[in-house]
Amino acid sequence: MRSKLVERKAVLLALLPKISVRLFLGIVFILAWNKFVKGGASFRMLEKNMFFLGVVLFVMAWFNYLKIDGMGMSSKNDEGGHRANKKGILNYLEEEIKDRDSGDRGDSENLILTAAANVITAFVFLFPAVIMGYL
Repeated sequence: MRSKLVERKAVLLALLPKISVRLFLGIVFILAWNKFVKGGASFRMLEKNMFFLGVVLFVMAWFNYLKIDGMGMSSKNDEGGHRANKKGILNYLEEEIKDRDSGDRGDSENLILTAAANVITAFVFLFPAVIMGYL
């Protein structure tokens, strides 16, 4: 019982920064849309950009799901081998960057958390947009 509570707390603590960053960037996007894209009342503009942002976040979650399922971009070239290793600074540019909050979680667990953060944030933006659409 205690381990499930600790596990839930760890998942929520891992999701919170991901969701907050997406919310902040979404609000910045909405404000920039209202500032630079003129057209009609701001109430309708708020509906359109929140809906657009929610759909984009759902698409990002779908791509995360596909990556979890095994579909992804390959780093191999046409001959079937990996890219040729070159000496110099370029070797350091191709190293995998570790997420500082990933801890001891694997890649699939991080993708699941990212997909969950995208879905939760998409619902946060889509729910008001759908309600404003019916008003």
